[in-house]
Amino acid sequence: MLERRVETLEADIKEVKASLSRLETGFARMEEKLSHVATVSDIAAVRESVARLDGRLTLIPTTWQIISILAALLFGVASLVYATNNFLGQKTVSAPISLTAPSK
Repeated sequence: MLERRVETLEADIKEVKASLSRLETGFARMEEKLSHVATVSDIAAVRESVARLDGRLTLIPTTWQIISILAALLFGVASLVYATNNFLGQKTVSAPISLTAPSK
């Protein structure tokens, strides 16, 4: 009777060892996969770089600001040309216009 119990225990131990080896291989695969997962410090570094980019993006002018600046510059140049033309007193001369049809 004792021998049969020992045999049963030995068979159970073999099953436990087989299950344990399967668990060890599973844990090894999990460790391998988890080695590529980002750590807390990696995530903190990404957050820091995103915060820096966000700060730099707030300094970039918007489309309407650029359009307004260009319009103001264009108006300023046009005003400068007009003022210079009036200051120098130059009048524009146009070519005489002929109202008659050319003869054949």
